[in-house]
Amino acid sequence: MATSKLKGAVCLIASGAKNLGGVCAHNIVERGGKVVLCDTEAESGEKIQEALGNENCLFVPADLTREKDVEKVIALTAQNFGRLDVTINCPTRARTFKILSEKELKKYADHNTAVEKEKSKNIENIFKENLTSTFNVCRLSAGLMAENKPDVNGQRGVIINKSHSLAFGSSLAPYTMSQSAIIGMTLPMARDLNDLGIRVNSIAIGFLDYQIHRTQNGKIEKPIFSLMTFPHKLGSSQTFFHLCEKIIDNPYVNGEVIKLDAGVNTILL
Repeated sequence: MATSKLKGAVCLIASGAKNLGGVCAHNIVERGGKVVLCDTEAESGEKIQEALGNENCLFVPADLTREKDVEKVIALTAQNFGRLDVTINCPTRARTFKILSEKELKKYADHNTAVEKEKSKNIENIFKENLTSTFNVCRLSAGLMAENKPDVNGQRGVIINKSHSLAFGSSLAPYTMSQSAIIGMTLPMARDLNDLGIRVNSIAIGFLDYQIHRTQNGKIEKPIFSLMTFPHKLGSSQTFFHLCEKIIDNPYVNGEVIKLDAGVNTILL
C-alpha cells in the first residue's frame, strides 16, 4: 500500500473545531501529519488538540473574518511546525433565509428600520463567515506555502475550499450566493497561484449527516432523499475527508469544483 502524502505534511484546517474539520484533523494525524486548527469554537478546538496531542495538533482561537487573526494563525503555524503544505477551509455558517419574504412586506412598507438593519446584518454575516474568512485564509496560507521547496511536480502547496451544492440552483439567495462566490474564485485563484506551484480546488458538499436532525419517521430525511440521484442517504464527514485526501494525492487536479452530493437536485429547493 502506498504511503499517504499526508505523512509529515503540515495541514491548516480553518473553521476546523467541529464536524468536517474535526474528522479531517483526526484522519490527518492518523496518517502521520500535523494539524493546525483555527476557529471561534475554543472548547471544541482545545478538546481536539488534547485528544491528538500537542506534538501533532495546535488549536488557535481565531475569528477568520478578521485579517489580523488569520495572520496570527499563519505565524503560529510557522513557529510551531516550520511550514504549511495543505489548507482546508470548512466554513460552517449555513443559515438560510429569503432576501425578502411576503411576511416582511408590511414591515418594510412601514419603514421598520430595525427589521431592515437586522436582515442586512444577517446577510452580511453569511458573506463574512463563508466568503471573507475563506479568502483571508487562502491568501495568507499561500504566503507561507510559497516558502516551501517545490516537490518533483513543482508543487509547493494545496488549498481545498468547502462550498455547497446549493450554489448550483437553489433559491435560498444569501447563502447560495456566498457558496457560488467560493466556487467562482476557485479557478481564478488556481491560475493566480500557478507560478508558485499552489493548487486550488473546491468541494461542493450536499447534505451531510451532521447537518440534518434525524427523526424516527423520516419526516425530514425522506423529502431530501427524493432529491438525490443515488445513493439515497446522507453523506458523512468521512466522505468529505476521503475526497480531500484524493485531491491532495493527485497532483494533476487543479482549479476544479467537485460535487460530493449524490447527484442532488438543488433547483427544487
